[in-house]
Amino acid sequence: MNTNPDAITILCYGDSNTRGSRPDNWRRYSANVRWTGILQAGLGPEYYVIEEGRGGRTTDIDHPQVPGRNGRLYLQPCLESHNPLDIIIIMLGTNDLKQMFKRTAQDIGHALESLLDDINLYAKDRNNDTPKIIIVSPVYIAKNILDTEGGERFGESAHEKSLKLAAVYKQIADNRGLIFFDAAQVASVGPDGVHIDETGHKSLGQALTKVVVSV
Repeated sequence: MNTNPDAITILCYGDSNTRGSRPDNWRRYSANVRWTGILQAGLGPEYYVIEEGRGGRTTDIDHPQVPGRNGRLYLQPCLESHNPLDIIIIMLGTNDLKQMFKRTAQDIGHALESLLDDINLYAKDRNNDTPKIIIVSPVYIAKNILDTEGGERFGESAHEKSLKLAAVYKQIADNRGLIFFDAAQVASVGPDGVHIDETGHKSLGQALTKVVVSV
């Protein structure tokens, strides 16, 4: 917790790549390695980074076998718990690419917009206005995802769909006057084909530090 009452508060809302799940052993990177930790270190005590990452989290769809993964259902209580918020960084969409959901990049974009609508309704900054929002499109699923352990959950089309998310998300950001950043331009996945490697966490955290200070 940052006890500086004037600290700019940032909520990072995402899935296992915000939580910091490792791509090599299913554990979690330490706080100083995760991109959220890199972001906090880069911004310093004048900022307070809140990490809200959940493994398997989707934008707005329920997982039939594993409860608690619907990102929209948790978003309202999360926002109201942490208000007032100055900046919200949202990076979701990877888990929507699992073949069981049969979603296109456009479907995922529409789902993301429903979360943005909820942010407009429930998130407030210290002036009772909507916080600034940074939409981050996730890293690409690996081409060889079917050769990795558990890769069948995503299927052979996941890579190509993941390549299309950035354009969809950028259009949404442009239409709404929000900030956009493409994580795939600075980070990539490790051996499991889904989770960001250590180098990628560092690069992403450093890049988003620059984005935040420019807001």
